[in-house]
Amino acid sequence: MSAIQLFDYQYSDPEKHNLKVVSDIESTVSGSINNIENTSYIILVMAYKIGEYKGNEIKGYRSNKAAFTDTIASSIIYSTSSSYMLNIFEEGEYELHFASFYDPNNDGEFEYTGMLDIETVHGSNLKNVVITSKHNVTLNVEIKGIL
Repeated sequence: MSAIQLFDYQYSDPEKHNLKVVSDIESTVSGSINNIENTSYIILVMAYKIGEYKGNEIKGYRSNKAAFTDTIASSIIYSTSSSYMLNIFEEGEYELHFASFYDPNNDGEFEYTGMLDIETVHGSNLKNVVITSKHNVTLNVEIKGIL
């Protein structure tokens, strides 16, 4: 299935463009979080090329806003659905990271609460997800805590 999609990315290198146009969806990484509860939490799932995530990607943390730079793909998991899908457009090795946000006042503004300690249900390594052309990977995960 062919599609044209626009993605707005924020890069740490200001010379890089902030917009990607993709003409074919190559592969997907999808799954669900088994123990997310129906709360005011949302989780941001992010794919990085291996070695690109440094742990200090949260830039401009002001007014409870966090920006994660250099992600290849991302997806929001709402507590009411618990599922995610990442579209990966080139072959390679990726690592997945999960950030938690919470709305303590129920005012619609989510505050960053931290990175999550996540494990897959079947023992797959989230720090080495290998993607080949037109390959679909399913990774169901569980939250172990906040890092």
